[in-house]
Amino acid sequence: MTQTTLSIDDTSEVIEALKQKYPAIQGPRKNDICYATTNRQQAVRELAQQSDLVIVVGSKNSSNSNRLAELASRMGVNSKLIDDADDIDPKWLDNVKTIGITAGASRS
Repeated sequence: MTQTTLSIDDTSEVIEALKQKYPAIQGPRKNDICYATTNRQQAVRELAQQSDLVIVVGSKNSSNSNRLAELASRMGVNSKLIDDADDIDPKWLDNVKTIGITAGASRS
């Protein structure tokens, strides 16, 4: 079992590593992976490709929101996790032409 809010990429890497040692291990079937988590992560991948900055609106203690921000960062895009608009630092917008905004599953 894996936590549904883990990054799909991270989960796949762990399963592949385990298969090296335990060839009979079975990974989650496609329909076992949380549909909302899969969709959000895919949307962030697409958003990050078009953005200079990705802002994720969600709770800082939300695993899902943190994974989305981390995913954008791993793709080489500056990303910020905020609870609301008051958290936006105007300095983040310097030299930024395109901002991608998404939301995690949880807000505080």
